[in-house]
Amino acid sequence: MQRRTMNVAGRRARSRWATAAWALGAGALVAGSLVVGPAGAQVGPTEFTTVGEHELAIPDDVCEIEVVAIGAAGADLGGTPNRLGGQAGATVDVAPGEPVQVRVGGAGSGPDVTAGGAGGFNGAGSGGSASAALGASGGGGASDVRVGGFDDADRVVVAGGGGGDGNGSGPLGAATGGAGGGTEGSPGGSSVGAGDGGGAGTQAAPGDSVHADPGVGPQGGDGGDSVPAGPGGGAGGGWFGGGGGAGNDGATAGAGGGGGGSGFTPDGTGLASAVDADNEGDGRVTITLVEDTCDDPIPPGPDPTPTPGPADAAAPLSAQPRFVG
Repeated sequence: MQRRTMNVAGRRARSRWATAAWALGAGALVAGSLVVGPAGAQVGPTEFTTVGEHELAIPDDVCEIEVVAIGAAGADLGGTPNRLGGQAGATVDVAPGEPVQVRVGGAGSGPDVTAGGAGGFNGAGSGGSASAALGASGGGGASDVRVGGFDDADRVVVAGGGGGDGNGSGPLGAATGGAGGGTEGSPGGSSVGAGDGGGAGTQAAPGDSVHADPGVGPQGGDGGDSVPAGPGGGAGGGWFGGGGGAGNDGATAGAGGGGGGSGFTPDGTGLASAVDADNEGDGRVTITLVEDTCDDPIPPGPDPTPTPGPADAAAPLSAQPRFVG
């Protein structure tokens, strides 16, 4: 079997996600059930819902996989992960036996009294802490698929995580975390009167922050701490992570929510924001193997007929003696 030629940033991919179903010609993958379309034999889908890293074996006759990833949610101040992540869907080339890793993002956690809540697995920032008030919430981690290796540079599909809520305290209220992307995440909200929400991750850069940690690459920034109150929410992870929500800097009593992380597919399509993974706030990745998608090797042609050279020319017949009697 030979691997198909790739032509999109070194890896061919086609995004086919529309609303809640893959378009598969005459068939579609809807609500976890598979109807086979004319494109080829489908194997799966396989659902990855456990937070963490998973490896996928690619069989000999599979050179395409269909991927749908949904990022994890950031938490509100009550600890409920309802600041939703984004969704990314694409069909990606693989090679038989090539390493494929799936990472399912983890939901952010709510504050533990004055301590900020932890950010979820795969790039989320933690909520800021307060010295004399409730802390802020953590962001949600990205969900992604990596092909050919397990580094950040090997990601081919990424769904961003949502940001966590900041805590403006008292009448200032919560600062809502931004949704994950999608092409871009959403910036974090601000509590009434003051507080800067964290910036959103985009296709080109992580989110920025004021009085908090900005995003760094795929990592969302931590929310800003505060004295005595007003910590910022942690940001979501993503292709680029969001920026952490602002904490009370001494001049303002407000707080900011964490920014959402961005998503990614090689051709920039198949992306949506604020999608519920229906997994208690954690992310989800669905992969369908497409069989019989490897190009057959070119069969060898017949051996060419050799052209006779001088050494191969027929030797002349020698003269035979005549006997005369």
